[in-house]
Amino acid sequence: MNDTPDRLADAIRRVLKEEMGRSPAVRELLVELAELVLVEAEELKPRAEHVVAAEPVSVAETANDTMQTESISEDSIEPEPSSAEPRAEKPITADVPLALGGPVMDIKVTGTASEIAEVKQTIAGPSDDDGAQQEAPTPKPIDLELIEERARLKAESCRFYIERRRDRGDPVLEPTLKTRMDTMITTAKSMQDCFLWVFWPHEDQPADDQLKQIAACYDALAESTKACRRAVAQDGRLSASETQQSFQLLAEATSALRVALGVTWLTSDDIDQEESHLWLRRETHARGIFVDRHMKLDDPAKPADADDITAEAKRLLASEESRFKKAKKIDQAFNKAIYHARRVRNAHNPDRHDIETINRMMEELRTMGIGPTDARVAEFRESLEGVEFPVDLPRHEHLSFESQPTNAPASGSADQWNDRVAEVRPFLEGGRIVIIGGEPRPEAIKRFEDAFGATLDWVELTEHGSGARMQAPIERPDTRVVLVLIKLTGHLHADEAREYARLAGVPCVNVEAGYNPNMVAEQVMSQVGRKLGLHENTLI
Repeated sequence: MNDTPDRLADAIRRVLKEEMGRSPAVRELLVELAELVLVEAEELKPRAEHVVAAEPVSVAETANDTMQTESISEDSIEPEPSSAEPRAEKPITADVPLALGGPVMDIKVTGTASEIAEVKQTIAGPSDDDGAQQEAPTPKPIDLELIEERARLKAESCRFYIERRRDRGDPVLEPTLKTRMDTMITTAKSMQDCFLWVFWPHEDQPADDQLKQIAACYDALAESTKACRRAVAQDGRLSASETQQSFQLLAEATSALRVALGVTWLTSDDIDQEESHLWLRRETHARGIFVDRHMKLDDPAKPADADDITAEAKRLLASEESRFKKAKKIDQAFNKAIYHARRVRNAHNPDRHDIETINRMMEELRTMGIGPTDARVAEFRESLEGVEFPVDLPRHEHLSFESQPTNAPASGSADQWNDRVAEVRPFLEGGRIVIIGGEPRPEAIKRFEDAFGATLDWVELTEHGSGARMQAPIERPDTRVVLVLIKLTGHLHADEAREYARLAGVPCVNVEAGYNPNMVAEQVMSQVGRKLGLHENTLI
């Protein structure tokens, strides 16, 4: 080497640190190389008997141990002098090619001829002459839960650093601050690849307002990652549109974090930002989900929107949890009703308490939005056929056999349609009705055409696919109304249908219950009747 070994060593250190930060694979390679060098050093002990033995450690441990030393006294850290004696063989200098993530660079190395040959052989790896065929490496699995945990810890470390910078030197607070910092570092060391860069003592950290913004971006990454974990869970509790939304939030969060970290001393992507983005690219490709924003470098997200990303992810998760709890309550109500119905059917004289409980469960289901047309209600109603209810305790309206389910198949005869159908028919007759949601049903299409004298265009959409195919039928000049079947349509497709209808100047009606023409006519009158001038005095 030349006359300035310290400068060269520092340059190599910076290159290696940058490459280790950019690529986990390179980092693992260099860790193995470092351990190999330490093992070789152990074997050379007899040549230098007074040299202190060194225990191999990983790069991650070294970084976090350095941070912990800094928490005690940053200013007192000094490099330890080398205690190794000159080797017996005369050292020489040679260029060793080293590939770091693709580019190959020559690094000057000093040592004996045999040592340099061993280093070159180690870096070159096994020769192809033996005919061994290496398989393509398996993609590294990405743990979203680990990313979430590391992101939350990094957010906490950024906020703590602001507090510590403010109170540092206070003899009363310093012991507590040191303990808290050591605890965070210990937690980081227990996680795989968790580096709390804000505690690194050898670089200047960003200003307080910038650290607050970075912490908010880590929060957004943690919450959007949690939403994505829920979206891809095996129980599938998120809808297709909610899954797409969670993916979009993660794309925005990773992009915002990348932008925010631009003010730091880091020279490569944060591992959590990098791995979450890689996971997103894999999943969107595998699931056929299109995320239209913030997936490329030339479409960066705004770090200032981090709090909004966090709030939206929390809202999505809260909505899913609320829906899950509601579904659980609905199941409990049905199970209780079924239990008491079994008792009623098996009893010669049904107990009044059982019948009261059945009616009460039906009322609870009604208040939770379960109508008489629900398949489970219809099945339960049939199970009670032939059971006599007391005169003073009539059946709940959900259990009335006299009321036909509004979405039950029907012949489509004119005497089935109510006055609302007659009022709406003149507006729709001769035109086109576009339905969004669910699968086209031939008997339902016939009923609509008979009731309204219109052509029905039922757009069939795939769960995770694009909604672009609904645009053409909505924009046709003869389209009179767009019906969105809320319970059978994802939120994203419903929103797209409303937007297409708005741009085309076509009324859009949300149909929340069955799609029997009588009920559809009621919804048309109540939602867009005034706009269309349809018998305003009869509106409900």
